[in-house]
Amino acid sequence: LATEARGQLQGVTAAVDAANVLSNFLYNGVGYANSAVLSADVFVGLDQVLEGRQWNCVGMSLLYVALGDRLGIPLQMVAGYGHVFVAYSGTGTFYLETTAGGRLEPTREYLRQYLPFPCTDPTAYVSLNPRESVALCLTQMGLAMQRDQRVELARSLFTLALDFAPNYAEAHGGLAFLLAADGKRAEAITTFERAISLNPDFREGYGGLGNTLAAQGDTRIVK
Repeated sequence: LATEARGQLQGVTAAVDAANVLSNFLYNGVGYANSAVLSADVFVGLDQVLEGRQWNCVGMSLLYVALGDRLGIPLQMVAGYGHVFVAYSGTGTFYLETTAGGRLEPTREYLRQYLPFPCTDPTAYVSLNPRESVALCLTQMGLAMQRDQRVELARSLFTLALDFAPNYAEAHGGLAFLLAADGKRAEAITTFERAISLNPDFREGYGGLGNTLAAQGDTRIVK
Protein backbone atom coordinates (compact mmCIF):
# COMPACT_ATOMS: atom_id res chain seq x y z
CA LEU A 1 0.00 0.00 0.00
CA ALA A 2 2.81 2.42 0.86
CA THR A 3 4.45 1.79 -2.52
CA GLU A 4 1.20 2.50 -4.37
CA ALA A 5 0.46 5.59 -2.29
CA ARG A 6 3.99 6.91 -2.78
CA GLY A 7 3.43 6.94 -6.51
CA GLN A 8 0.33 9.11 -6.10
CA LEU A 9 2.18 11.50 -3.78
CA GLN A 10 4.91 12.37 -6.26
CA GLY A 11 5.10 16.12 -6.65
CA VAL A 12 2.82 16.76 -3.65
CA THR A 13 4.59 18.99 -1.13
CA ALA A 14 1.94 20.57 1.09
CA ALA A 15 1.00 18.46 4.13
CA VAL A 16 -2.73 19.12 3.71
CA ASP A 17 -2.59 18.03 0.08
CA ALA A 18 -0.61 14.90 1.00
CA ALA A 19 -3.20 13.99 3.64
CA ASN A 20 -6.03 14.44 1.15
CA VAL A 21 -4.25 12.30 -1.45
CA LEU A 22 -3.66 9.56 1.13
CA SER A 23 -7.31 9.59 2.21
CA ASN A 24 -8.58 9.49 -1.36
CA PHE A 25 -6.20 6.60 -2.09
CA LEU A 26 -7.42 4.58 0.90
CA TYR A 27 -11.13 5.17 0.71
CA ASN A 28 -11.71 5.40 -3.04
CA GLY A 29 -8.66 3.75 -4.58
CA VAL A 30 -8.27 0.82 -2.19
CA GLY A 31 -12.00 0.67 -1.47
CA TYR A 32 -12.39 1.11 2.27
CA ALA A 33 -15.37 3.35 1.57
CA ASN A 34 -17.22 0.23 0.42
CA SER A 35 -16.94 -1.60 3.76
CA ALA A 36 -18.92 -0.79 6.88
CA VAL A 37 -17.39 0.94 9.89
CA LEU A 38 -17.36 -1.41 12.87
CA SER A 39 -18.01 -0.30 16.43
CA ALA A 40 -15.04 1.13 18.32
CA ASP A 41 -15.33 -1.55 21.01
CA VAL A 42 -14.69 -4.36 18.50
CA PHE A 43 -11.03 -5.33 18.29
CA VAL A 44 -9.70 -4.83 14.77
CA GLY A 45 -6.02 -5.49 14.24
CA LEU A 46 -3.93 -4.17 11.38
CA ASP A 47 -3.99 -7.61 9.74
CA GLN A 48 -7.79 -7.53 9.67
CA VAL A 49 -7.75 -4.04 8.19
CA LEU A 50 -5.28 -5.01 5.48
CA GLU A 51 -6.48 -8.52 4.62
CA GLY A 52 -10.19 -8.46 5.43
CA ARG A 53 -11.09 -4.80 4.89
CA GLN A 54 -12.60 -4.85 8.39
CA TRP A 55 -12.07 -1.58 10.17
CA ASN A 56 -13.19 0.84 12.84
CA CYS A 57 -11.77 4.11 14.12
CA VAL A 58 -8.89 2.35 15.88
CA GLY A 59 -7.94 0.02 13.02
CA MET A 60 -8.14 2.72 10.35
CA SER A 61 -6.22 5.23 12.46
CA LEU A 62 -3.54 2.59 13.00
CA LEU A 63 -3.32 2.11 9.21
CA TYR A 64 -2.95 5.87 8.69
CA VAL A 65 -0.13 6.07 11.24
CA ALA A 66 1.66 3.04 9.77
CA LEU A 67 1.44 4.42 6.23
CA GLY A 68 2.44 7.87 7.41
CA ASP A 69 5.58 6.39 8.96
CA ARG A 70 6.56 4.81 5.65
CA LEU A 71 5.64 7.83 3.56
CA GLY A 72 7.30 10.45 5.74
CA ILE A 73 4.00 12.02 6.84
CA PRO A 74 4.10 12.57 10.63
CA LEU A 75 0.80 11.25 11.95
CA GLN A 76 -0.22 10.17 15.43
CA MET A 77 -3.30 8.64 16.99
CA VAL A 78 -5.59 10.78 19.14
CA ALA A 79 -7.76 8.93 21.64
CA GLY A 80 -10.49 9.74 24.10
CA TYR A 81 -13.73 8.28 25.36
CA GLY A 82 -14.83 5.70 22.79
CA HIS A 83 -13.17 7.23 19.74
CA VAL A 84 -9.82 7.45 17.95
CA PHE A 85 -8.74 9.64 15.05
CA VAL A 86 -5.46 11.01 13.65
CA ALA A 87 -3.49 14.22 14.04
CA TYR A 88 -0.85 15.61 11.70
CA SER A 89 2.09 16.39 13.97
CA GLY A 90 4.44 18.25 11.66
CA THR A 91 4.65 22.00 11.22
CA GLY A 92 1.13 23.13 12.00
CA THR A 93 -1.58 20.78 13.18
CA PHE A 94 -4.74 19.44 11.63
CA TYR A 95 -6.86 16.35 12.21
CA LEU A 96 -8.13 13.53 10.03
CA GLU A 97 -11.44 11.93 10.95
CA THR A 98 -10.74 8.37 9.91
CA THR A 99 -14.39 7.27 10.09
CA ALA A 100 -15.45 10.01 7.67
CA GLY A 101 -13.23 9.30 4.69
CA GLY A 102 -10.22 10.97 6.25
CA ARG A 103 -11.93 14.34 6.30
CA LEU A 104 -9.56 17.13 7.37
CA GLU A 105 -10.47 19.31 10.33
CA PRO A 106 -8.47 22.35 11.51
CA THR A 107 -9.32 21.78 15.18
CA ARG A 108 -10.93 19.15 17.40
CA GLU A 109 -14.07 21.24 17.81
CA TYR A 110 -15.85 19.18 15.16
CA LEU A 111 -16.14 16.39 17.74
CA ARG A 112 -18.93 18.28 19.54
CA GLN A 113 -21.26 17.76 16.57
CA TYR A 114 -19.78 14.60 15.11
CA LEU A 115 -19.72 12.17 18.00
CA PRO A 116 -22.95 10.38 18.97
CA PHE A 117 -22.02 9.63 22.58
CA PRO A 118 -21.81 11.77 25.72
CA CYS A 119 -18.10 12.62 25.90
CA THR A 120 -17.79 15.14 23.09
CA ASP A 121 -15.46 17.53 24.92
CA PRO A 122 -12.47 17.98 22.55
CA THR A 123 -10.12 18.56 25.49
CA ALA A 124 -10.76 14.99 26.66
CA TYR A 125 -8.90 13.63 23.62
CA VAL A 126 -5.12 13.39 23.79
CA SER A 127 -2.43 12.67 21.21
CA LEU A 128 -0.61 9.39 21.77
CA ASN A 129 3.05 8.65 21.28
CA PRO A 130 3.93 5.36 19.51
CA ARG A 131 4.20 3.34 22.73
CA GLU A 132 0.85 4.66 23.97
CA SER A 133 -0.70 3.75 20.61
CA VAL A 134 0.53 0.18 21.05
CA ALA A 135 -0.88 0.16 24.59
CA LEU A 136 -4.25 1.31 23.26
CA CYS A 137 -4.38 -1.55 20.73
CA LEU A 138 -3.28 -4.14 23.31
CA THR A 139 -5.88 -2.87 25.77
CA GLN A 140 -8.62 -3.05 23.15
CA MET A 141 -7.60 -6.62 22.38
CA GLY A 142 -7.61 -7.39 26.11
CA LEU A 143 -11.16 -6.06 26.47
CA ALA A 144 -12.27 -8.24 23.55
CA MET A 145 -10.69 -11.30 25.20
CA GLN A 146 -12.32 -10.39 28.50
CA ARG A 147 -15.75 -10.32 26.82
CA ASP A 148 -15.00 -13.76 25.39
CA GLN A 149 -14.18 -15.05 28.90
CA ARG A 150 -10.53 -15.61 27.97
CA VAL A 151 -9.46 -14.11 31.26
CA GLU A 152 -5.80 -15.09 31.44
CA LEU A 153 -5.14 -13.87 27.91
CA ALA A 154 -6.89 -10.61 28.75
CA ARG A 155 -4.76 -10.24 31.87
CA SER A 156 -1.58 -10.82 29.85
CA LEU A 157 -2.61 -8.23 27.26
CA PHE A 158 -3.38 -5.57 29.88
CA THR A 159 -0.05 -6.28 31.56
CA LEU A 160 1.80 -6.06 28.25
CA ALA A 161 0.04 -2.77 27.50
CA LEU A 162 1.43 -1.38 30.75
CA ASP A 163 4.92 -2.51 29.74
CA PHE A 164 4.60 -0.16 26.79
CA ALA A 165 2.87 2.67 28.65
CA PRO A 166 2.91 2.30 32.47
CA ASN A 167 0.50 5.21 32.93
CA TYR A 168 -2.15 4.01 30.49
CA ALA A 169 -5.29 4.31 32.61
CA GLU A 170 -7.52 2.02 30.54
CA ALA A 171 -5.09 -0.90 30.93
CA HIS A 172 -5.08 -0.40 34.71
CA GLY A 173 -8.86 -0.36 34.53
CA GLY A 174 -8.92 -3.63 32.62
CA LEU A 175 -6.80 -5.28 35.29
CA ALA A 176 -9.01 -3.79 38.01
CA PHE A 177 -12.15 -5.33 36.50
CA LEU A 178 -10.44 -8.71 36.38
CA LEU A 179 -9.37 -8.38 40.02
CA ALA A 180 -12.93 -7.47 41.01
CA ALA A 181 -14.29 -10.49 39.12
CA ASP A 182 -11.80 -12.68 41.00
CA GLY A 183 -13.12 -11.36 44.32
CA LYS A 184 -9.89 -9.47 45.05
CA ARG A 185 -11.75 -6.33 45.99
CA ALA A 186 -9.01 -4.53 47.92
CA GLU A 187 -6.59 -4.90 45.02
CA ALA A 188 -9.31 -3.96 42.55
CA ILE A 189 -10.15 -0.77 44.49
CA THR A 190 -6.49 0.27 44.59
CA THR A 191 -6.13 -0.39 40.87
CA PHE A 192 -9.33 1.48 39.99
CA GLU A 193 -8.11 4.44 42.04
CA ARG A 194 -4.79 4.30 40.22
CA ALA A 195 -6.57 4.35 36.86
CA ILE A 196 -8.75 7.30 37.88
CA SER A 197 -5.77 9.25 39.17
CA LEU A 198 -4.12 8.82 35.76
CA ASN A 199 -7.26 9.76 33.85
CA PRO A 200 -9.87 11.71 35.85
CA ASP A 201 -12.27 11.38 32.87
CA PHE A 202 -12.16 7.56 32.95
CA ARG A 203 -15.89 6.87 33.36
CA GLU A 204 -15.67 3.09 33.41
CA GLY A 205 -13.11 3.38 36.21
CA TYR A 206 -15.56 5.31 38.40
CA GLY A 207 -18.29 2.79 37.66
CA GLY A 208 -16.04 -0.16 38.46
CA LEU A 209 -14.80 1.48 41.66
CA GLY A 210 -18.34 2.25 42.79
CA ASN A 211 -19.58 -1.28 42.11
CA THR A 212 -16.61 -2.81 43.91
CA LEU A 213 -17.06 -0.57 46.94
CA ALA A 214 -20.77 -1.37 47.03
CA ALA A 215 -20.03 -5.10 46.82
CA GLN A 216 -18.10 -4.90 50.08
CA GLY A 217 -20.72 -2.71 51.74
CA ASP A 218 -18.89 0.60 51.42
CA THR A 219 -21.43 3.24 50.38
CA ARG A 220 -19.21 6.29 50.91
CA ILE A 221 -19.25 8.94 48.21
CA VAL A 222 -16.16 8.71 46.04
CA LYS A 223 -14.79 12.09 44.98
